[in-house]
Amino acid sequence: MYRVVCKVLFVVLITGCGGEAPPEPADSTDSISIQGLRSEHKATQPVIPNDLEVVIIEQSTLKKIKRSLGIRLNQKVSKDVLRVVALELRNSDPISYERTFIEYYLPGMRINAGVWATTHFNPTLDVKILGLTIEQEQTIMAKELADPAMKIIGAWLDERPLGHSITIFYRDDKIYMERKFPDGSSGVEEMVEKDLPEGKRLEGIKENDFDEYYLIDNNNELQYWDKDGLFYTAQKQNKVQSEPVVTRPMTGPVNIEAKATHTSDGRISIYGKSNLPDGTELLVSLVNEKTGFQAQDTSAISNGKFSFLPLGSKTGLNPGDYVVNIIMPLPHVQPEHVKRIIGDKGQYLSGPLVSRDDSSDSNIVEISFSFDIGSAQ
Repeated sequence: MYRVVCKVLFVVLITGCGGEAPPEPADSTDSISIQGLRSEHKATQPVIPNDLEVVIIEQSTLKKIKRSLGIRLNQKVSKDVLRVVALELRNSDPISYERTFIEYYLPGMRINAGVWATTHFNPTLDVKILGLTIEQEQTIMAKELADPAMKIIGAWLDERPLGHSITIFYRDDKIYMERKFPDGSSGVEEMVEKDLPEGKRLEGIKENDFDEYYLIDNNNELQYWDKDGLFYTAQKQNKVQSEPVVTRPMTGPVNIEAKATHTSDGRISIYGKSNLPDGTELLVSLVNEKTGFQAQDTSAISNGKFSFLPLGSKTGLNPGDYVVNIIMPLPHVQPEHVKRIIGDKGQYLSGPLVSRDDSSDSNIVEISFSFDIGSAQ
């Protein structure tokens, strides 16, 4: 990957400053030279931004038949500017190709996951902006949210094909995502949020087949994730007055669902799921009062799930009745981001699994069930 600082900027900016234009680059008959573009359309000559950066991030050729370029721009430009950039990029190679295909990415756009614009010489130049143009962006970002009850978390732009704006907000103690498109259409979807150490995870209330979710990270960037990992980061709109991403206290009763199963070597494996925040530390104990057997392990909730190491000796557990006890230790020993959700004394915890620990003046969470060797609950 290398930076084109670039012939595009050099050629256009010197003329704009009143200097002599450099010699016209070699060109084939199916393109318009940059010098010709100036002389024929002086009244509409595009203004090239002084800080425009054009970086070649991908390049491949097929003999003299085809040349393909992937370009990273540091900002949006008009179609006219894209035309100038395309002509200069094509002429930057001394070899003349029958066709040249150029794709443009904006900051944050992942390679081969949708492009913002294309300028293809096939063989004549065709300029297309597939995402939002500068004018479309200004239009949709100028629209105000009509409901004053909305508490905006942030606003972003999805610059891929079918580009649109995204606004995430609270209303009536629920969280929503609104998408607005250049044609005036829009849609609002209720989301489910989960606070994580790395930010706020959001998923639609409807299940999806690709395990897709959004993450508003601690820098208020909106990331797109799926089962293969991060695949896109939307562009943050600084012009929108947004609320900082804050951790909201837990609402609703605490839920823990746990199961115990035999392992192949005769021990017990305990696992389950919970709506406690990710990172919550749990302690499990396995007790047989008749034999005096006791074993413990710790785990932390991740993606709403937890599991403990198998409990018991390597030779297996003796037959009998065992009691499994899972407890959330005192809130003050929990990670900081967990305490912000459950309360430093567990004051935001509620439900039948929550009890009061008078010695620490805090709420704790506890669940117990019995397990008979040879059966699973």
